[in-house]
Parts: sequence; C-alpha cells; structure tokens
Amino acid sequence: RYLLELQDFLYFFPDSEQFLQRYDQPSKNGTELYVPFVFDAVWLIALTLNNSIKPIQVQLNKSLENFTYKDSDMAQMFSETLQKLRYRGITVTVFSFF
Repeated sequence: RYLLELQDFLYFFPDSEQFLQRYDQPSKNGTELYVPFVFDAVWLIALTLNNSIKPIQVQLNKSLENFTYKDSDMAQMFSETLQKLRYRGITVTVFSFF
C-alpha cells in the first residue's frame, strides 16, 4: 500500500531537476526560497517510511498502521532507517545524518 503511494509520488516528481523546472517560479512573498528544503524533507520522510516497512514487519512484528507517537521501538526503527539513507536532494546530498 505505501509503496504504491510512493510510486504515485514518483510519477509526479521523478527527480529533483524536473521538480525545479516545474516549480521554480518566483513568488511575490519569497516563499520559493523554502520550496527546495520542503521537497527534500518530504522525500526523506517518504523514503524513511518506505524503507522501514519490512524491518518493522520482521523485527517488531508490526506495520506502519500500528504507529503511535508513544511507540519507542518504531521510533528507533525510523531513526536507524534514516541514518542509513543516501539521498541526492535539491539542497544537499545526504549521506548520513549521524
């Protein structure tokens, strides 16, 4: 289910270059300065959730549907997954956060 949603997102924004071509429009209030950072943040969240699906199932015997903000095991799994991500974004290439 989540993989399909990520694929739908990829259909609209296949890479950062295409995103910038489509959305790099000057605005009157200067908000375009933040668009690349938001784009990268959303991608990192989506990739973290997508890459956490199988480890959460295998190691915790849970799914993303079981997530609560009080679930420290799942939070730890997200943190570990995020640390392993390699992502070339619009604003930066992420090799590791920690």
